Amino acid sequence: MSDDHHDDDDHHDDHPAAPQAASAPKQRSSDPLIPRASQAKASLSAPGSAPLPDTYGAFTLRLAASVAAACCSAFIYGYNIGVISNAQFPLEREFPILYNDFEWSVCVSIFCIGGLIGALGASWPVERIGRKPTLMLNAVIYFLGGGLLAFATSWGMIAAGRFFVGIASGVGTLVVPMYIQENAPLRLVGALGTLNQLAITVGILVAEVLGISSILGTDSGWPWLLGMVVFPAAATSLSLFFLDDTPAYLFSKGNSEAARAVLTKLRGRGVDIGPEALEIAHEVETARAMVQPPFLDLFKPAVSRQVFVGVGLQLAQQLTGINAVFSFSTEIFEDAGVDDSDMITCVLGAINVILTIVAVGLLIRFGRRTLLIVGFSGMTVAYLLLSISYIYMHDVSNLSYLSIVSTIMTVLFFAIGPGPVPWIVIAEIFPMEYKSNAMSLSVVINWLANFVVMVTFRFLKSGLDSYVFLPYMFLAAIFTAFVWFFVIETKNRTIDEVTSEFKKATSPKARRESTRV
Repeated sequence: MSDDHHDDDDHHDDHPAAPQAASAPKQRSSDPLIPRASQAKASLSAPGSAPLPDTYGAFTLRLAASVAAACCSAFIYGYNIGVISNAQFPLEREFPILYNDFEWSVCVSIFCIGGLIGALGASWPVERIGRKPTLMLNAVIYFLGGGLLAFATSWGMIAAGRFFVGIASGVGTLVVPMYIQENAPLRLVGALGTLNQLAITVGILVAEVLGISSILGTDSGWPWLLGMVVFPAAATSLSLFFLDDTPAYLFSKGNSEAARAVLTKLRGRGVDIGPEALEIAHEVETARAMVQPPFLDLFKPAVSRQVFVGVGLQLAQQLTGINAVFSFSTEIFEDAGVDDSDMITCVLGAINVILTIVAVGLLIRFGRRTLLIVGFSGMTVAYLLLSISYIYMHDVSNLSYLSIVSTIMTVLFFAIGPGPVPWIVIAEIFPMEYKSNAMSLSVVINWLANFVVMVTFRFLKSGLDSYVFLPYMFLAAIFTAFVWFFVIETKNRTIDEVTSEFKKATSPKARRESTRV
């Protein structure tokens, strides 16, 4: 279930691809490093306007509580990605029918169907009732899903529980980044936004640690392992009860007095919130006045090349199999003959957390296209090595170590490029008026591709056996070529410059030339 540049390399005149603070539903990117509003910067640089004072970058206790409450939801999303791997074997012993590939694949992949439904349905409540109430209701859905999982007496209840936590995860991918970005001062949007993705990776790690056989990954402990989400869900709802909705949402509903009061709490008493309040109100009015083209206009020549690139990158992110690696990691290591496979899975989760932090610096330093090429080509090599370890594990001793190294390589190369960059590129290649629809399409493609990977992995494994990772290797190689020929560099470029590059790049060769920065 979610990194852009900081202010020093943000030269765009456009909003991130995400729901804006207006009455009309817009989608905001889950990418944590996309600044809240380049449009806001433009308003601040307008004649007669003054830059925001340094105090607007203060990290207050109220702001910390708001971010922490939202990140609880992101944590639960990550937890549900990681928990299914170590719960697999106890569940199969509890419900022998789960040895059937179909039933187990449904239990794993129905999470993605729920995520798709949640992401597509989140725009209505987030604009009608607000960000805070939506997050509170979402916690209730998590609580319901966790309860079904904890008290499951059949694989059908397991599937139902996974479906509900999937719905809540899909809603969270939209609302959590929005709640953080709209509460954060402009100077801290990037830094605080990274906490969303970090909370997801920490959730994966905690699930993997709790799922080891000496803790909750047992025949008696799996109900606690799967149902554990009810505790952070309750904490999310309870903490939000004492917090407020975002100033942007309150302004969009015409409640400027309440918006200013909330902004005062977030920035600290004694701080003049006047300039920032005017900035947010300006953003709201600009978004409200914008005429959004029909969805089908995405496929007209004006932005068809951008759609091709955007959809291609979303497919690339998921079809290269990273979620299969995480969701079936314990099974992968068991098959490769790795001792203490659940401990190795925990190490994998810890590495993922570290790399999420490292990726922030890489995204600032290097271009998007460079990181994508390095990431997908590295995953190609990693899958080749993983395939070798699988194919020859009975003929060559100690090849289990190669499976560990190659799996770590897969996570490493995914984290530095294919993980965060596709969402950044979406935000940077579409003109403002197309971004909401473009992000909606991206969400659909991403969740559907994720579903395809999750539901097919076990069938691929049954049919291809030791060669199961070769399809992912070929796909990673294909998408490396796709990036090389079709993706232009967007770092440090305005939307006008990017649009111009797409218009003049009428052939793969010309588009490749346009990537030189």
